[in-house]
Amino acid sequence: ALGALPDIHLEDRKLELAQGDCLLLYTDGVTEAFNNGDQMYGTPRLMALLNQTFGLSAHQVLAILERDLLDFRDAAPLSDDTTILAICRESSLADQDGDGGLPENPINGAAK
Repeated sequence: ALGALPDIHLEDRKLELAQGDCLLLYTDGVTEAFNNGDQMYGTPRLMALLNQTFGLSAHQVLAILERDLLDFRDAAPLSDDTTILAICRESSLADQDGDGGLPENPINGAAK
């Protein structure tokens, strides 16, 4: 638990997301969700699902993960809170020639 321990020391880190990359932050309630058969969702299932979402928007990744969690749980009650944050770098963040400039507006040719 982040910040729950009195003597925890955290390091600042920088991470550059390449086009199509997605950073997913989640609580243990995601991987420790159980279904009615008392099976746990688990990290391997989460990783397999995320490997299929390369290049999708954060909204799409979250929707796919939420649907998979709901399908897996099959109406089993939540055993813990679930919080998920996705930050994805989409191709729309850079123009077509990759120089970082704003793309032209197709209507009048001006930068957006």
